[in-house]
Amino acid sequence: MKIVDTFRRPLAAAALAASLSGCGLEALLVEAGSDEHVIPVTTVRGSVANLPETIVLTRPDGEEVEPVEFEATGGNYVLDLPDAEYVNARLTAADADGTLMVLVPRIEMDSVLDGVDIDTRSTAAALIVDAAAAAGGVNLQVVDPCVLGVALDGIAAEIDDQGPAAEVLAALDVSGPTAPDAALAAAAAGVSLEGVIDPVLIRTVLEVNFNEGQVDGNCDGISRFRWVRDEPGKQMYFVGGLHEDSPVQDLEYNEPMGSGSGSWTPNQIPMFDDGTNGDEVAGDNIWTLTLDLPRGARIGYKYTWGQQGQLWTGTEEWPGNQRILEIEDINGDNFVRRRDNFADEASNKDKANLNRQGMGEIDWESDVNDDGIADARERPLDLDNDCTLDDWVTPTAIGPATVACE
Repeated sequence: MKIVDTFRRPLAAAALAASLSGCGLEALLVEAGSDEHVIPVTTVRGSVANLPETIVLTRPDGEEVEPVEFEATGGNYVLDLPDAEYVNARLTAADADGTLMVLVPRIEMDSVLDGVDIDTRSTAAALIVDAAAAAGGVNLQVVDPCVLGVALDGIAAEIDDQGPAAEVLAALDVSGPTAPDAALAAAAAGVSLEGVIDPVLIRTVLEVNFNEGQVDGNCDGISRFRWVRDEPGKQMYFVGGLHEDSPVQDLEYNEPMGSGSGSWTPNQIPMFDDGTNGDEVAGDNIWTLTLDLPRGARIGYKYTWGQQGQLWTGTEEWPGNQRILEIEDINGDNFVRRRDNFADEASNKDKANLNRQGMGEIDWESDVNDDGIADARERPLDLDNDCTLDDWVTPTAIGPATVACE
């Protein structure tokens, strides 16, 4: 294909005359003699890993755009499209061996966009975005193209770092343009299509299980009401604050934890068990609070079972000590999720810790059950109350903390 200049392609006078036949404009071309006239096109080009007869551009509403011209030689392609701006477009290259694709956040009008490579890597990224959109009920028609671009960059970095996205790519290399659902779900969990992941704050989901029959860190049964009075009208509250060991000491983060006054005030910060505010299942007696906290901060906290404004006595899960938590995203899903059992004195309780494998207290590095994850960090969930941590579970009732895209 002959490229006349950076942005436009020639159309011979005879061809244009034919296209204008019946419009009363043929004479103008006859008078023009052999002069060339141009029509504007938008061009995309890059490498392609298969041998398609054409490459189809699809808008996010499903509309397919017929190319003006297409050429593929030596593993590279040039695709001329009707001149327009294309946002969140999908380029699909199919041949007898399968289908490859790439998502392109923005193609400017009357321009040439280079380096849009279509291969298994771009296909893996597109499938991960599709899985994230499906999981979040998001339509790419309403996604900011800047946000999509950031998401694609994040997926590319995760592939390079051998994260969950790399497993999707490895599956494609073996099986073609599909991937196992589990691998897609794991990779999609870290993708936000509603904003750019906040580099400073991370959404922290704190949950406490108040059901009868739960076990502690020793796998012993917990007495929920050892220190707490069971009275009508009570609900779960959270109280905490930045720990003295925290590298972050901005006191503004203490207010939403119930210590804005400089000291902990119990029964002020309610938790939720109604399917709102990040709570996943209404009425399951697992109470939830979500906070946006600085990455790397350290907090102390505990739960109280009380009424608004009540004092400590008869409401706190144990007197004195606190739980400790370091705000680190261990599994890379852009959340810190910690699920505790109410009144468990053998888990992340700092002093007078009753875990029989410990030394009576824990610090930020303690791993008393020797599972490779510090006790004061987020952990996989024990889904069946058998004292074994089963799996990481990304919160589904709320999205990650984001900032405006630039």
